[in-house]
Amino acid sequence: MNFDVSVVVPSYNNKDALELTLASFNLQTYPSDRYEVIVVDDGSSDDTEELVNSFETSYSLRYFKQHNAGRSKARNVGIRMAKGEIVILNDADGIPVPDFITQHMRYHQSSKPIVVIGGKYDLLARWQSGIPTRYLDKLLNVSGHFEELRKKVKCAQQGQPTSFIEKKDLQPDFERVKPYVFRKSHHNWDEVYEAYSAVLNGFVIPWILLVTINVSVPKALLMKVGLFDESFVGWGLEDTEIGYRLHRYGATFVYNEAAANYHQVHPIDAARRWKEHARNYTRFCEKHPALEVFLHWRFTVGLMSATTYNEIVKDSRKYCSLGYKEIMKDYLRLGKKLAETYGQNEIFLSSFPRPVPNSLHRTTILN
Repeated sequence: MNFDVSVVVPSYNNKDALELTLASFNLQTYPSDRYEVIVVDDGSSDDTEELVNSFETSYSLRYFKQHNAGRSKARNVGIRMAKGEIVILNDADGIPVPDFITQHMRYHQSSKPIVVIGGKYDLLARWQSGIPTRYLDKLLNVSGHFEELRKKVKCAQQGQPTSFIEKKDLQPDFERVKPYVFRKSHHNWDEVYEAYSAVLNGFVIPWILLVTINVSVPKALLMKVGLFDESFVGWGLEDTEIGYRLHRYGATFVYNEAAANYHQVHPIDAARRWKEHARNYTRFCEKHPALEVFLHWRFTVGLMSATTYNEIVKDSRKYCSLGYKEIMKDYLRLGKKLAETYGQNEIFLSSFPRPVPNSLHRTTILN
């Protein structure tokens, strides 16, 4: 049986978050016989397999387990298995809103190759050691008028593992979910959409916006550009890199905030992640030695805004067209040297904390 949509969900030791994600797909307004969800288990040692195989759904749910090989490999397995014309990439910790698939599909009626980027929000589904305590403060600032929420936050502040959202709380109106959404994700890039609109008019580097927690692409287009590069190991940039190839192929990128999902925040090893990111960035630069790629690290660490980044790339292309190719080669060499320094020098890397864009200094919640 063929489907309109295949949702590919890679998962690794993330059973609790995955349960809420799978339950939320039972609430979709899109016809349940027209989409499938494919969970690719990247060698989990928890009870992910038992969860998926026993899960009751109104939609087609398929499961595949591989030896631990990384998220790129897991996504590629799911994409190849997909029976849908459109592939939605949704992480195991992303809870989609009820019209999530419907909103993605709004843009896939065109014959043009289109990449749809959905809205992303951060949600506290459960409290456990390792999650920053500042998230509890943010939650109180946003939804502190809910008595039940205050009680749960108090338990968490006392160091108790606390469940804020359970499977039974997922209802079509999402009213029991919204109070636990405490901010827009830093991947929402408000600055870009405010400056260039949802159709990204004049934004020549749309590939920097592609994050695999919430994006849809025609399967045929993914196959044409060669799927995810499995040499990107660990955290970061495997999604940016395929976004770059999709852009170079000629895909049109659009943003639909209404095609939203809620990321369940969880403990992370930030130091390890940034080292993996730097290593993958070196691979990215080696594979695509272009000025816009060499500049990407400055955007990532918050030294350059997306709008400035965009204008520099536009200007560089203009100067090349005007005949200043030798000068631009100097800028290219300088950009490459700085990119190499970022990717190889851990002391240099550690001096840059993960950035929080200016657009996130205010908290916005879905109505």
